[in-house]
Amino acid sequence: MESRSAGLRQYYVGVSTLEAKLTTLVELLQALRVDTRLALAVACSSRDAVDAVVYALASCSGFNIAVLHADLEMHEVEQQLLQIKRRLQPPPANSEAQGAVDEVSRVSQQHEQQQHQHVGLTAAAPSQQPTTQESAGTAAAAGQAAGSAAALAPIAASAAGGGPAAACDDGRSLVLVASDVCLRGLPRELLPVGLPLLIQYDLPASKDVLSRRIGAVFGSSKERGRRAGRQVVIDFVAAGEVAAFRARERLSSAPVMEMPVHVPDIFT
Repeated sequence: MESRSAGLRQYYVGVSTLEAKLTTLVELLQALRVDTRLALAVACSSRDAVDAVVYALASCSGFNIAVLHADLEMHEVEQQLLQIKRRLQPPPANSEAQGAVDEVSRVSQQHEQQQHQHVGLTAAAPSQQPTTQESAGTAAAAGQAAGSAAALAPIAASAAGGGPAAACDDGRSLVLVASDVCLRGLPRELLPVGLPLLIQYDLPASKDVLSRRIGAVFGSSKERGRRAGRQVVIDFVAAGEVAAFRARERLSSAPVMEMPVHVPDIFT
């Protein structure tokens, strides 16, 4: 039986405590931003984890942050996904590539027309909890993602044409932070998101959760096979999560390797 993780390169990062996960995540993303400036997704099991990750990244420079959580309305979720897909469109090199870009634009226009009919031209801001710093960070990042058209410059593919999606024109990396509850309800016509890297900040609680994360970010094994470049999954594992990690390993058909010292080597 084929696993949804087949064909992926998988790594893990060990941290001493749960509290150290956030610091290690920020350091990892900063290392990737300096060397590759790629676009990626961070999967979290709870809204609290989403808020913590977003707040930490919003406090750093160099990241364009998109946020998906269960408190968003569906039209807000769709708008976030459409913006991400626009940013990921590479410059068309031939007529076939232009056709793919046109298809994304067509789907985007259809969803925008539906949104205008039902909710008007202005989307509501994501919900926030002003009593916590984390929720304030989420609101700030969501506002950034829904900003002016100047902030929505497309992300170019790597110079080789097959590498990971790169950063925006201003040099910042795109980071999608999403909760499992929100991933469960994403519209199928806007999937997969098409990012080259998935970081599992929280280990998946079941095979269904793992499959949903991989499917939302990378697509099916057939869809992954049609895309150039590597697709990578990184698991964060705290000292008290070893048993859960071993269970997660058994869900994959490929080994989960230790993270290399030189982080960008995961794409070579």
